[in-house]
Amino acid sequence: MDKRAPKAPDAAKPLYAQIEHALREAIVSGERPVGSLLPAETELCAHFNVSRYTVREALRRLTQTGLVARRQGAGTVVISNRGPRAFVQSARSLNELFQYDVDTRLAVDRTEMVVLGGEDARNIGAADGSHWLRIDGVRRDASGQPICTVTVFVAQPYADVAEELSEIKGSIFGRIEQRWGLSIVDVVQEISAGLMPADVLQTLRAKRQAVGMCFRRSYSVEDGTLVLTSINWHPAERFVYATRMKRNAE
Repeated sequence: MDKRAPKAPDAAKPLYAQIEHALREAIVSGERPVGSLLPAETELCAHFNVSRYTVREALRRLTQTGLVARRQGAGTVVISNRGPRAFVQSARSLNELFQYDVDTRLAVDRTEMVVLGGEDARNIGAADGSHWLRIDGVRRDASGQPICTVTVFVAQPYADVAEELSEIKGSIFGRIEQRWGLSIVDVVQEISAGLMPADVLQTLRAKRQAVGMCFRRSYSVEDGTLVLTSINWHPAERFVYATRMKRNAE
């Protein structure tokens, strides 16, 4: 790899995130100009001392943000140096969903115990009159920019997780698993689009009547018991949700 090769920053981040960041910096700074080729996978593996899988994940994320394009027979070409216009989330498994929570930060604004009933209870999947811990906050990316508003409802037996919110660096559901010895095995995700509520507009400083994408996720353990439900609102023009699917060989 040539002398312009970037160095991986911030050892606290996952390896693929370090490599993505280093390559992004090289592209944005002009060290890797538009039209140039990034080093081959084998060179990147040797330079960063990582596996090919790790390098491919870093390149996949750069591709999703629109900085590079991977062309068969030509390698990885830099096609832009302006960076992404929208936050890109990709979650194909619970592990990737957990990693999303690690790569971003949740700033908690308020916590309170609430009693759910009627439509609110049905939306959460809770019983009428049941008690839940409600957590409201904003999730931000590595640069501090707001990604979405977050509202999490935690079942009463696990409400003490509120005492640890300032210390959680990953996901709330991950901390509940650790503290109470649970294993969340099922997540139901519903995605809908609509006008964002007034409080969401204000928090995200979005325009009036702005359209948003609402992600509702319900987390359950093996016996079907609901542990928590999260509701995230993303401004539609600043968010991309990417899913990759492959056909199984017959």
